[in-house]
Amino acid sequence: MLLSNNSQFEEHVRELEKQFPGVPSIGCIGMSYQIGIVENGVAVIAFSDGVTAASNVLEEVSSMPVKYIRRLEQDMRTVGGASRDTVCIDFCTGNDACVLTTIYTALRQRGISLVGGTGDQGKVSANGRVYQDAVAYALVRNLNGRVKTYKENIYHQLGNYSFIASDTDRANYILGSLNGKPAKLFRSGALTVLELLMMNGYSSIDLLGRTGKNLSIMVDGQRMLFRGEPAVPCVLRLNGAEAAPSTVVYAGDSIEFVPAVSGAPAQRTLKDLLGEEGLKGLESGTDKNGNTTYALEINGVKIGDFTEKTELSTIISRINSNKDAGVNVSYSKLTNEFTFTAKETGTAGEIQFSKDGLGGKLFGAAEQTAKGQDAIFTATIDGKEMELTRSSNIVDFDGLSVTLKGEFGYKQAVDDAGNPKLDDKGNPVYTGELDRTAEKITFTTSSDSDKIVEAVKSFVNDYNEMVTQIKNAYGTLPMQRSNGAYYQPLTDEDKEGMTDSAIEDWEEKAKTGILFGDRDLSSLYSRLTSAVSMYGQDGADLKAAGITVNYSNGLSTLSFDEKTLRDTLDSDPDRVKDIFSKSTDNGAATNGLVAAIKEPLDIAFLFWAIAAGIVLAAGLIPLAVAGSVCVGAVLLALVNRKSHLDPYIMVLRCEGGESETAARSCLERSVKRLVVKSKTVQAGEVELQLELRLLGEDTGFVNTLASMEGVRSAALVSYNGDYMG
Repeated sequence: MLLSNNSQFEEHVRELEKQFPGVPSIGCIGMSYQIGIVENGVAVIAFSDGVTAASNVLEEVSSMPVKYIRRLEQDMRTVGGASRDTVCIDFCTGNDACVLTTIYTALRQRGISLVGGTGDQGKVSANGRVYQDAVAYALVRNLNGRVKTYKENIYHQLGNYSFIASDTDRANYILGSLNGKPAKLFRSGALTVLELLMMNGYSSIDLLGRTGKNLSIMVDGQRMLFRGEPAVPCVLRLNGAEAAPSTVVYAGDSIEFVPAVSGAPAQRTLKDLLGEEGLKGLESGTDKNGNTTYALEINGVKIGDFTEKTELSTIISRINSNKDAGVNVSYSKLTNEFTFTAKETGTAGEIQFSKDGLGGKLFGAAEQTAKGQDAIFTATIDGKEMELTRSSNIVDFDGLSVTLKGEFGYKQAVDDAGNPKLDDKGNPVYTGELDRTAEKITFTTSSDSDKIVEAVKSFVNDYNEMVTQIKNAYGTLPMQRSNGAYYQPLTDEDKEGMTDSAIEDWEEKAKTGILFGDRDLSSLYSRLTSAVSMYGQDGADLKAAGITVNYSNGLSTLSFDEKTLRDTLDSDPDRVKDIFSKSTDNGAATNGLVAAIKEPLDIAFLFWAIAAGIVLAAGLIPLAVAGSVCVGAVLLALVNRKSHLDPYIMVLRCEGGESETAARSCLERSVKRLVVKSKTVQAGEVELQLELRLLGEDTGFVNTLASMEGVRSAALVSYNGDYMG
């Protein structure tokens, strides 16, 4: 590892490669130190034995370092190792966050730690070459022991204080002590205690603290101000003695600093607010500790019993959390007043509490300054005129949301002189009698054809892509090598000595046909194509929606006619809706497309678990992701699938032909389907292996078979459909 200066960096890189040709190396421009700081020299850190190492670069770190991540992955395979004995060291030219994220995505697979830093002048080196816009890395594995990394940030940030160091001389960096930990200074005798604290993450708030927030409220028309608690001042000592923030700091000084603690905000109790006299006559009882309680009721609902020590914030919180009272209360610092708001809108919203009770005393017998008013309007729907009342100004007309902004459509009130009446704000005053001559507001609804067309088009494209991938997955033959053997996934041992391109080519061939002949995928494909093969009225409705089924080269797909769909949407939009959304669960005679496709898709979840497990075990992560996209929606229906529909194998041992015939006759009456898979005849014994499907969940026929004369044993086992012979 090389640390050099800007003027000699490239020369030092060449010389290092000349002296140690072929030895992995990385370098950057920066300071180094041993017993002193070196800025214009060179330092080399090396391992002579006991390690194995590999080094390289990731380029284009300002834009896309992940493009070169295979270099790191290959070096990890070369070095081997894991978290206990391997470390990655990096020197970067910039864009640290992106670089760290990129490198860590590879290292975390083996838990390898990462250490390093950013060099100066935007240059790094690796293996004798100088790079810009790059990160140089070295993987080092300890062959004889462990590797442990440590980190400590002595510049801990507190708050949002930003600090800038100017006119610095790094050769004169020195260390002092802050709260027992090293603290870096810029020039001895040039900084004060305050500047040192701020350089190490503290702010002026840590020195002074804040007084707690005051509380100003109106009680019975009188303004009351309660002040917050004062801050606890900081403790500041320099070399054991009290010091001022302006004290100058020198090399070796020790600073002890305990930050100030801000004061608590003002919190006042019922007794603080009302006093003993104000609380008299409001008693409602005592609590379990013998304290006198005072009840608060709003809108006839009891909010709770409070004592003289209950804080105002607790009372407000209890009011807002009580759903039955239907009230929210807030405090305005601007007006020094409490504002009560009913949760219900319209005439249903009300705020009532006794003037002489705790609410009246505490909140000044708050008045309801504006009573709620229901929205009243007349609407003509499909030729029928109706007067409607709603508690909200937002009205829903079967999916059409209308917001009422003001009064209109009524006759305006006039005074005795025939002049229109106006309210205090200059707005017209209406009589409440409809003005039949007023201009009406008309809404006409129609389907948003563009969105529907795009949705159907997307559905057709997604369906076609899905069935194509499924058909290709189980219909593509595995690739064979020249000796006739099939390509198998590579192990780490197999990959040693292979180039990246050779590994990619091999793994691509190994992926091909890995699911060939899979019965689950074949069944899923058949169910999906059957779901869209509709006949009769459903078939006609599907065509009216612009969808037809095509069959070509052994693959069934959908085609889409946009014009046909738009014509149907204009003439009969419900017909389009039904062909997609209807379901037998909702009383329809047949399923629409969504319900029909959902049933076979549910089965895919089982395949997802099986296929993903196999592919991940083989190390083919991209294929696992792609496969999950295809079959990720399959599990639900299979979980609910009746177990008696699954195949079973019956192993039956009989003494001879007569007992075999009797046993098979009994089986044929007891099961749904029966197929002989194998038959073995030996002296005095016949063994049958039969595939069968049950009529139901009952397996009592096995007991019947075992008890029959001439039957030596009968065994029933679950069967996954693959018969090995």
